[in-house]
Amino acid sequence: MDSDPQTIVVSTEQFRGQEAGARRVASDLDEADKALLARAYAAMADVPQAPGVLSAPDDQAASLMLTYLAEHAQELGEIHPSPAGGQEARSFAFDQWDIRWAKTLLPWLREKLGIPHRSLRPPLRDAPVQLPAQAKVALLGDWGTGLYGAPAVARSIEKQGDYDALVHLGDVYYSGSESEIQHRFLDLWPQMPSAVSRACNSNHEMFSGGEPFFRLTLGEFKQPSTVFSLQNDDWVFAGLDTAYDDHDLDEGQVDWLNGLVGQLGGRKLVLMSHHQLFSTLAGQGPLLRQRLAHLLDRRAINTWYWGHEHRCVFYEPHPQWGLHARCIGHSGFPYFRESIRDLPGGVPLPGNQRWCTLPATTTVPEAGILDGPNEYLGDHPERYGPNGYLRLELDGPRLAEVLCAADGTVLWRRERE
Repeated sequence: MDSDPQTIVVSTEQFRGQEAGARRVASDLDEADKALLARAYAAMADVPQAPGVLSAPDDQAASLMLTYLAEHAQELGEIHPSPAGGQEARSFAFDQWDIRWAKTLLPWLREKLGIPHRSLRPPLRDAPVQLPAQAKVALLGDWGTGLYGAPAVARSIEKQGDYDALVHLGDVYYSGSESEIQHRFLDLWPQMPSAVSRACNSNHEMFSGGEPFFRLTLGEFKQPSTVFSLQNDDWVFAGLDTAYDDHDLDEGQVDWLNGLVGQLGGRKLVLMSHHQLFSTLAGQGPLLRQRLAHLLDRRAINTWYWGHEHRCVFYEPHPQWGLHARCIGHSGFPYFRESIRDLPGGVPLPGNQRWCTLPATTTVPEAGILDGPNEYLGDHPERYGPNGYLRLELDGPRLAEVLCAADGTVLWRRERE
């Protein structure tokens, strides 16, 4: 392939309204393959997108299909520069001439959907990383696009250069394939030999079966498991795998976490994962709540950071569990502003960004959500929200949360214990 695979975007809008054409032209396919294509088409049709901008349906078949088309774009379709950044692959529509790509896609798709990933997962073991009393940790979520604000985030972290740990909260698009893990994630990850790197497993990494994540990401980061811990004399950060069992934890992880809790000795516990415990904007995490009820009910968790929702949201302390919850899912994914730009609040921040207010519900506390234009989206800056990341500054028992724009500009800072 002549084009750089990290910059190729397959526009899902070209597939909308073509389900009937797909069924007609694919009449010589068996019923299972027809159903598989119909499933992928339906999932892509549900994802809003501006032309030439990456979108990622929360469906394994559709995400794998987009991976295949992006990685074979040179031979199957047409590639054009996208005003929003990167290159756009088009002309995959079903007609009498291009059913050939579907016939090459389907065997590959069936193989990927049948991968027995459960035999590939590394054992749940951990070599705790010791942090100094004064430490800095960068948190990036949903960063693995290779586009938009993601490269700027990496450059600004490298420029700051004084981190002790870098943590990705998950998602490499479209499906965490070997090429995507390498080109959209590892090749662009901040180069900082003095800092340890860790990664949370996510649903998009598992769409490919998880093997590229287990082999490439964990191998590159020298991370022995999909769970991990960072700790010092005042804090214990525990990274969870909520994707191996989708939006859930198995008993082995709960036992591992209970072991950490048993050794806290007065230190504060911070959790990190891809999926959310609760949300105002998306689905809740009832299985996570059930698995960790014994810790939540006795207020054993100080803070929980997650991604998945492609937003930056800071919740007020939970009235029942006392924990501080943060969604840091805005590090590289292009997400629409329509649902938040008219919210109340609008506290101004640098760079034409602002905090808006998400009102409390019966089960979720009030929250501040970051809003503003995305300067990295070419001709669509006003339609998409800003990218950025979170810097944690530890100073003994004190924790400062420093919200940074993609270029490193400090937008907001809060200190607490």
